[in-house]
Amino acid sequence: MLATYNNGSLNHLWETEDWRMIPWDDVLKYVGVFVALVISAFGAPIPEEFPIVTAGVLVGKEWDNPNSWMKWWIMLPVLIAGVVACDVILYFIGRKWGTKLLKRKWVQKNVLPPDKKEKIEKNFHEYGIAILLVARLLPGIRSPMFIMSGVMRLPFRKFIIADSLYAIPGVNLLFWLSYWFTTST
Repeated sequence: MLATYNNGSLNHLWETEDWRMIPWDDVLKYVGVFVALVISAFGAPIPEEFPIVTAGVLVGKEWDNPNSWMKWWIMLPVLIAGVVACDVILYFIGRKWGTKLLKRKWVQKNVLPPDKKEKIEKNFHEYGIAILLVARLLPGIRSPMFIMSGVMRLPFRKFIIADSLYAIPGVNLLFWLSYWFTTST
């Protein structure tokens, strides 16, 4: 178990025995949601929205439990960090190994067929980073789009700004809706 201080101030930290333990099952829920986000970004057959909604439900179920450490102020940053981190990893995979990766038959068959690659390149040239905002909403093309943004050497600053523009409000919306629907039942 992980220890955290409960009640009182830091001045009295060593003078009291008022410590509260974070149960491992709560820690594993945070880790599980983060891992689900990571595997969804790398081809698992679940959209990343599923772990976000699940996290809202997990926190919503425990909102009035004083013994639970399922807190929105921990889970929400975990979700946003997980979403953005996975997208950044995909971007750098595309940037470093993208052209070699796209020549592999398995990738052309399962991840990014040549016709889809050409379409993405055309859309990048035509619409710029706005295409990333649209891709964020479409689970089927999200990962290939982020890989292609790295392959096409989109400046990292533009990529992270466009990605964060969705991640913060989009994750918040899904999380709070699922949280609200869980607590209102």
